[in-house]
Amino acid sequence: MKITTPVEINQPQRLINHTDTIALFGSCFADEIGQMLTNYGFNTLVNPFGTLYNVCSIYNSITRLALVQKGEQSSLFTKEDIFLRPDNKLITFSHHSRYGIRIEEGDLKNIEPLKEKYLQQINSELRQAAEFLHQADVVIITLGTSFVYRVKEHTPKGLRSSNTTRDIEQITNSVVSNCHKLPAEKFSREFITASQCAELLKEIFGLLKGKHIILTVSPIRHLADGAHANQISKASLLLAVEETIKEQQQRAENTANSLYYFPSYEIMMDELRDYRWYGEDMAHPTPTAVKYIFERFKNSCIAPTSYPAMDESLKRYKRSAHKIL
Repeated sequence: MKITTPVEINQPQRLINHTDTIALFGSCFADEIGQMLTNYGFNTLVNPFGTLYNVCSIYNSITRLALVQKGEQSSLFTKEDIFLRPDNKLITFSHHSRYGIRIEEGDLKNIEPLKEKYLQQINSELRQAAEFLHQADVVIITLGTSFVYRVKEHTPKGLRSSNTTRDIEQITNSVVSNCHKLPAEKFSREFITASQCAELLKEIFGLLKGKHIILTVSPIRHLADGAHANQISKASLLLAVEETIKEQQQRAENTANSLYYFPSYEIMMDELRDYRWYGEDMAHPTPTAVKYIFERFKNSCIAPTSYPAMDESLKRYKRSAHKIL
C-alpha cells in the first residue's frame, strides 16, 4: 500500500563527482543545499552576493561575475552602488544584509574612507568569486519567485554581456537583489512572466558554456505574496524551466551545456505533503525535510563512487564542529 506519491527522478547525463567544483545561486534553499555539499567536502561557492530570490537578480549576479572574469573593469562595484541604510549599515542593492558593514555613530562624519574600504572589500570578493565561477564544473540555480522589486531612486544599472539584448536589459535594469527593509514606496513590484524568465535563463546558459547546469525551483513558500500569488509565481517558474529545457534539447549547440532539472518543489509538494515538514513560519522546510530532499538529490545527481569520500568528509566536519563541554 502506498501512503505517499513518490516523485520519479531521471538521472542526468552527467553525475557530480567529489572532485567537482560547484557554484550555487538562488534562494534560501540554495544556501541550505550548498551548506550540505560543503559539509560533505565539496569545493563550493554559495551565493557570493547573498541569497537571490528571483531570476533577474541571478542573471545580474552571474553576468557581473562573468564580465569581471573577462577583465571588464566597468562591471566592478563603484561608490555610487553603496548607500547607508537607516540602521547605519553600508550596503548595496546587489548584496544581502550579511555582506554589509555597520558604521559607528561617531564615524558618520568621516564616512568616505569607510566607503572606500567597503568598496575594496566587495570588489576583492567579487574577483575571487568570478575566478571560482570561471573554474566551476557544476552550477546549481534555484529559482524562488517570479516577483521582482525595482528601486525608484539610486538605480543600479543593468549589466550587458556581448549577447545581451535591449529587451533583456530593460527586464533586469534597476531590479534589486534585496530591499533591505527600506520603505515600500521606494520600490515598484513587478511580475516576471514565464517567457521573460526563459529568456533570462538562456542568457545565463550562454555565459556558462561548458558547465553542467542544474535547475530547480525552491520549495520555500513566499506567503508574503499571498497563497494564490505564490502558486502563480511557482507555476510561472516551472513553465519557464520547461520551455528552456525543451529549447536547449532542440538546439544544435546543446552539447555546450549539460542541462538538468531537479524537482525540489515537486518533492516538497507531493512526497512531503504535510505541515509537519514545515518550520514554524509554515513557509520554510524543516531541517529534516531539507535533508530528505538532499538525499534524493544525492541519489539522483551524485556519482555513487563519490559516496565514501563524502562520508569521510562529513565525519571530519562533525569532529571539527564538536564542542567539548
